[in-house]
Amino acid sequence: MRFCQERDLSTRGLGLALTPIRDPETKRIATIHVLVRTPEGFPAKYEKPLHRAVDHCAVKRHILEPPRFEVDIRAAEPELTAAR
Repeated sequence: MRFCQERDLSTRGLGLALTPIRDPETKRIATIHVLVRTPEGFPAKYEKPLHRAVDHCAVKRHILEPPRFEVDIRAAEPELTAAR
């Protein structure tokens, strides 16, 4: 959306769909297909720049370079009883 807004292009009809494709053996997502629907009359000269903009998406970067996971396990604390 920001790509279009920065170029004063209409965002009416702009859409994005992500389709996860699973590996049949591992049942894990192997591919994420990204479909960008451009607005009617979207200039062809912006198709490649739009593709580059999608490639720089923060969500995509996090998937390609995932964060570390830290697991902390703690015993439950006894519930505090109200003062009588």
